Amino acid sequence: MLRFARDPSVPATNNLAERLLRLYKVQQKIFGCYRSVAGAVAQANLRTMLETARMQGWNVLETIEAGPAAASTMLKTP
Repeated sequence: MLRFARDPSVPATNNLAERLLRLYKVQQKIFGCYRSVAGAVAQANLRTMLETARMQGWNVLETIEAGPAAASTMLKTP
């Protein structure tokens, strides 16, 4: 819970998580809701894959072409 106190590379705030969730909240406010659960899940999966690629420094287009199964094998382990 207090990992940031021992590891200076870990931020002490949750700003990143809040910024990543903002897109979904704005869409919910504009459109009211998703049309289907499958559509919401598909968007969440795609957004998660793209954010992971961006944070890991991968090429986003190559990650999309490789697909989610290939992206999960490319993750850096701490």
